[in-house]
Amino acid sequence: MKATIAVIGVLLFFSLPGSCQQKATQPVTVCVQPTILKITTTQLNQGALNTAYTSALTASGGVTPYHWTISSGSLPTGLNLSDAGVISGTPTQSGNFSFDVTVTDSETTNCGTKVVQQHVTTHIESSL
Repeated sequence: MKATIAVIGVLLFFSLPGSCQQKATQPVTVCVQPTILKITTTQLNQGALNTAYTSALTASGGVTPYHWTISSGSLPTGLNLSDAGVISGTPTQSGNFSFDVTVTDSETTNCGTKVVQQHVTTHIESSL
């Protein structure tokens, strides 16, 4: 659900009694955003060295479609993150991997886009 409300308000400027009183109007825009963008992924799949891997990042709120990026750290060699939030490929290195993902929504109203970042980890076994 998305709602943007534009409200025209009045800003009043005044002075103390005995001086000139002034009044002016100025349009005011108020944005109401009922859904907050948040990353809902709590855990990524574990993987195995040289074995096809897929794990999806998920979010809620905001305006879809979402745009996902790695904002710090890196994925294991051989894995890639798609714009849609799917981590896939064939890992060619094992170990624990930590990185930050960022999701941006597609809001295009006066309220502007929303951006959220979260730290995630995954583990790639040398053999299962």
